[in-house]
Amino acid sequence: MTPDGRHLSDQITDKAIFYIDRQKKAAPDKPFFLYYAPGATHAPHQVDRYWSDQYKGKFDKGWDVFREEVFEQQKKLGVIPANAILPERNPNIKAWDKLTPDEKKLYARFFEVYAGYLTYTDFEVGRLVNHLKEIGQLDNTLIFISIGDNGASKEGSLEGTIDRSISRKPVTEEDNIAYNLAKIDKIGTPDSKNGNYPLGWAQAANTPFRYWKSDANSEGGTHNPLIAYWPKGIKDRGGIRTQYSHVIDLLPTTLDLIGIKSPEEIRGIKQQPIEGTSLAYSIDDAKAPTRHTLQYYYIFGSRSIYDNGWKAELAYPNDVLTKHVVSNPPLDENAWELYNLNDDPTERIDLAKKYPERLAQLKAEYEEQAQLHHLYPYITFDDLYGGRTHHTYLPQWYLDRQKELAAQSSKSN
Repeated sequence: MTPDGRHLSDQITDKAIFYIDRQKKAAPDKPFFLYYAPGATHAPHQVDRYWSDQYKGKFDKGWDVFREEVFEQQKKLGVIPANAILPERNPNIKAWDKLTPDEKKLYARFFEVYAGYLTYTDFEVGRLVNHLKEIGQLDNTLIFISIGDNGASKEGSLEGTIDRSISRKPVTEEDNIAYNLAKIDKIGTPDSKNGNYPLGWAQAANTPFRYWKSDANSEGGTHNPLIAYWPKGIKDRGGIRTQYSHVIDLLPTTLDLIGIKSPEEIRGIKQQPIEGTSLAYSIDDAKAPTRHTLQYYYIFGSRSIYDNGWKAELAYPNDVLTKHVVSNPPLDENAWELYNLNDDPTERIDLAKKYPERLAQLKAEYEEQAQLHHLYPYITFDDLYGGRTHHTYLPQWYLDRQKELAAQSSKSN
């Protein structure tokens, strides 16, 4: 948000509307593609007080009660399995009723601002959708809304951040709370540099899962809702689908629904096969068996592999959350965990010792996927913040193209 109050989300929405109108004027019968990605609700959490003040007092009951209320509502709506059990709080997260009055006041304000930011974002998305309705294009537009940024962020540390730099200094918990309390009126304003809520609210925002963004091992760092909307093509309005899917499925789903085949070549350059599974089958049949059955995940050293409801995962240890510095102990390759998401969708019961053969199979599958998709060399938190200054990793398609060009050059010579 700029000092004069102009918000990035407002500007992006204006640009999106302008693009649609210009395209429809230039070629009224030609379909358009729009990738609309507001910065929200990524940090910094900055929003006009008109939005955040609507939530004053709404979170005074704290993150424990909030988690329980959200969990019950999710079950009522049918968006989580009926057999799901709410996990315990993540390690180092305090019970809300154990906090001091100052901590409760501070932490509640952080989440009031976040909620206002989310509501404002919804308003901007609505502004774009309403424009499509006004120009007669809404019923004829396929819309996918991917909600979330790989889980709620852990970047706010245990006490929340107003000035992100403070979380990178070796300060005590008491110092950070005092620092934030002194600037509580700055939360949500342009003076809040990379402001973010504390970790207790991150777990609450990730209900019903454990952990958070940047944890590729956990559902809390990978599991996001998806909304699909297309009145002319999707008849089950308000229907819920539970088939396993991944973001790579969006492109093949789009092509399938609108009846377009992916090109084998573009401007003479052979294209790699499109990965992912069309979700059109699940739109047509809510009870259809899942077709996307195998998927790997990786970021910053943490990793996991999903195979037909079974999931093996390895967390990358770091204490950036608790000590305001980045200091990673050695990775223990024997610390893999195993979960059966069919019976335990919130990853509460580690089955690694009970089913070692299953774990070994999934670890082998992960290694195969890592090699196939060029995940090596790994980049960890240490690499980003602990000494190495730069990296250059080129995509495989680029390297393959360079080989082709070199071969053509040698032939011509």
